[in-house]
Amino acid sequence: MSESSVICYENRREEMKGNKVAGFDLDDTLTSGMALTPYPGVIEKLNLLIKEGYNIIIVSNQKKRHIGDKKLMTKLEGVGKVLGVPFIAFCAREENEFRKPGNGILSLIPDSFGKMEFFVGDAAGRPGDHSDCDKKFAENANIPFHTANEYFTS
Repeated sequence: MSESSVICYENRREEMKGNKVAGFDLDDTLTSGMALTPYPGVIEKLNLLIKEGYNIIIVSNQKKRHIGDKKLMTKLEGVGKVLGVPFIAFCAREENEFRKPGNGILSLIPDSFGKMEFFVGDAAGRPGDHSDCDKKFAENANIPFHTANEYFTS
């Protein structure tokens, strides 16, 4: 992995004590827009998962040509503030095995956190979706996939 291939951001990692992983896409799954507004039910569901022994891992495609490193780190700090939960975010910066739908990022999750049990995202290949990379990421990892709408409103 090249130094700039994946950016890792840790928000209160020392509080992550679960033994399994809940995986989430970032944009249009957990938050919306430049103000990073969390979608309804997101904060409550994340807190419930943490109580159930999950560590929250965000896996996001964030191309360097679309968002610079400094702006990305500012964005992730903002996400940490609005979500208010411990998480680690892995952001793929280049077209390689770490970019969804590839699942190279799974190798970066600390073994002590356990296995990713499921993945939630917005890119499911439905009409109007920008791609199917979230759904394919879950398929490639052989884990259940949920769209953000179904996961957070059920």
